[in-house]
Amino acid sequence: MNKEELIAKIKKLLALSGSSNPNEAAVALSRAQKLMELYKIEADDLKLPNDVDEIRVNNASAFCTGMCVHGLAHIICKAFGVDYVAHADHNSKYKTVSFIGPKDLLESCEYIYVYLSRLAIAAINRFNKILDLSIACSLIKQRDIIDFVNSYGSSTNRFIVQCWCDKFKDYEDVQKCNEDDRQFKIFLEESKIVTWQVKNMRYTFPVFYSFFLKQRRLSRRGFIKGYLNAIKSKVVEYSQNQSVVEKIEQYLENHYSNLRVTNSSRYRMGQREYEAYSQGNDEGNEVSISSALNGTAAQINELEYF
Repeated sequence: MNKEELIAKIKKLLALSGSSNPNEAAVALSRAQKLMELYKIEADDLKLPNDVDEIRVNNASAFCTGMCVHGLAHIICKAFGVDYVAHADHNSKYKTVSFIGPKDLLESCEYIYVYLSRLAIAAINRFNKILDLSIACSLIKQRDIIDFVNSYGSSTNRFIVQCWCDKFKDYEDVQKCNEDDRQFKIFLEESKIVTWQVKNMRYTFPVFYSFFLKQRRLSRRGFIKGYLNAIKSKVVEYSQNQSVVEKIEQYLENHYSNLRVTNSSRYRMGQREYEAYSQGNDEGNEVSISSALNGTAAQINELEYF
C-alpha cells in the first residue's frame, strides 16, 4: 500500500471519528492515530479541515476535585491534541470541564473522559472502602507511633491500638485483595470498626485523630496521582497540526481572556503517600484508553487494520 492509499484509509477512519455514536467514533480515531504513528504520517499530510470548537463535560460529584479533573484532562489533551479549561465554583469544585479543539475530535474526547472518570471513581471507591484498615496496618509497624499512643493515650486508646497490633500484625497487602474474595469482606467489616474507633477518638485523643485523618488524606491523594499517572504514561502523544494549535490558542484568547493558568508543584512524598501511589499505579496500569473502545462498529471492521 502506497502513501496515498494509506492517507485515504486514515481519512476514512477520521471521517468515522465524527460519528454520532461516541464508541464508534473513539474506535475510529484510535485506529487512525495508530496508523499515523506506525507509518509516520503527519497531520499536515492529511490536509483535513480543522475548525476549532468547544465541548463542555459535566463531572460526577465524586470526581470534581482539582487533582482528579486536571489529571484526567491532561490525559485527554495528550491523546487527542486538544486543550482544556476546568470551571471551578466558589467552593473550588470543578463541576465542568471544557475541551477545545477540532470539531471532529470533541465527541471522542467527551466519551473517553466520561468513561475513564467512571473507571477512576470505581477504583477510588474500592480503595476507600478498606483504607482505614490499611492505615491501621501501616501504623502498627511504626514503633514511634505505638510509643506515642502508650505515652499519651488513655487506657481505652491504648487498648484499641493494642488490639490492632494483635489482630492486624500478619495482614499483608490489604489493598491488593480482590473485591470478590471472601477475605475482602472480612477486611471491609474490620475497616468499618477501625473507622468507628478512630471517629470516637476525635474528643478522647484529638492529636492521634488529626494524625490519622492526615494519613487518610495523603493516602487518597497518592492513590489518585498514581492511578492517573499510570494511564498517562501509556498514552501516545497526538502530534497536532501547528495551524490547529494556533487556532486553539486564538480560541482561548477570544473566549477565555482572563484565564488563570495553574501549575502543579513537585514535592517529596512521605512513606504512606508513596505506598498509596504505588497501589494506584498498579491499578492504573490495568487501564488504557483502548479499554474504552470495546464494541467496534461493523463499518469500522470493514476497514483493514494493521
